[in-house]
Amino acid sequence: MEMDKSKAALALAEIDAAAARGTQLQRYRRFASYLILWGAIWLLANGVSDLVPAQSGPVWLALVLLGVAASWWLGWHQHARVGEGSDCRTRLYQSSRWMLCILVIVAFQIAAIAVLPPADSRQQSTFISMFWTFLYMAIGAWIGWRLFTIGLAATLLILLGYYGVHSHFFLYMGCVSGGALMAGGLWLRKL
Repeated sequence: MEMDKSKAALALAEIDAAAARGTQLQRYRRFASYLILWGAIWLLANGVSDLVPAQSGPVWLALVLLGVAASWWLGWHQHARVGEGSDCRTRLYQSSRWMLCILVIVAFQIAAIAVLPPADSRQQSTFISMFWTFLYMAIGAWIGWRLFTIGLAATLLILLGYYGVHSHFFLYMGCVSGGALMAGGLWLRKL
């Protein structure tokens, strides 16, 4: 069977499109675990902030540290599965770069709150939460529209809560924002 150049080019383009789609789905599946993890952390920490406000600070600190450690483990585990032939130094280098990125992001949030201190804990929670949802949208611009949509939905729900929910705001934030991340993670995992 003979194929002319235009049919060959079309077939190659279809192969490239299928490969790109496969890569996007792989990225979604890897990112899904992080959304589920951090959604659960938001749910638990905000729930404690609403129900036992005196324990809010220590619980947030413990859960964030646990989340960072779990995120590092997920990254290490996922990278090991994806690049089994790569050497250990490459994985360590990638892990250290991601940890540095996380530290830079956390340092930015601390500096922003120090320079522009929020008037109350609702503003602080809203600012920190929206920072992350905007980051999801930015990453979604590169990875795919589904992640962008998850970030946008969570941002809109956060704003709705900030302006519309006055009692049990933190419980709302945990259920809606954390729930949006977990639901989004389950959606991405199912693809």
